Amino acid sequence: MVLVPVIVSQPAPDSAYPGYKAHFSVALQLTNSAGLAYNWRKNGVPLADGSNLVGTATATMHISSASTNDAANYDVIITNISVPSRAVRRC
Repeated sequence: MVLVPVIVSQPAPDSAYPGYKAHFSVALQLTNSAGLAYNWRKNGVPLADGSNLVGTATATMHISSASTNDAANYDVIITNISVPSRAVRRC
């Protein structure tokens, strides 16, 4: 039986002055669930690494040089990656 991910430590607010670093982390209960996928979001919109963002697909996301544009609500979606079976040949 595969257990679903359980968050034991929610992301905490982080205040950063413009030009300084900010980070957000989430911690999960130990689980036997392989292939967890993290997707950080800003105001509900999925994020990707680039410019000043690193770790958008990990348990900790970093903003390397915060600006006023980074003031927003951040959350993370954690899912189990589905693994497809092998294809079967049609008779």
